[in-house]
Amino acid sequence: MEDDRLIREVLGALLGSVGYRVTVARNGTEGLRRFADGRFHVVLTDVGIPGPDGWEIERRLRETSADVGIIVMSGSLDSADNTRGEDCCHLATLAKPFTPQQPTAIIERLVTRAA
Repeated sequence: MEDDRLIREVLGALLGSVGYRVTVARNGTEGLRRFADGRFHVVLTDVGIPGPDGWEIERRLRETSADVGIIVMSGSLDSADNTRGEDCCHLATLAKPFTPQQPTAIIERLVTRAA
């Protein structure tokens, strides 16, 4: 889930190119709807998306799908805004900007751990 169209498209293409089936959403509401309609092993969400934000997305997914891997990403993961996520259970963080190798390595680690 990413509100920035360019980042959303790049991540979708990048992850698709290495063999992952990718579903994208531009905001939290759309992301939760798509999640409810499918089966996902990993969810990658921006912290600052419109609608339910990334921390709220994480909380809701934990209530219904404790086994899904959740990656939160932000350009300010080390800022005071990150304190909102202290009680969350995300399994990984991805700081923006990131290299193409970083999201794929994190997802591979989460998928391998779940297997």
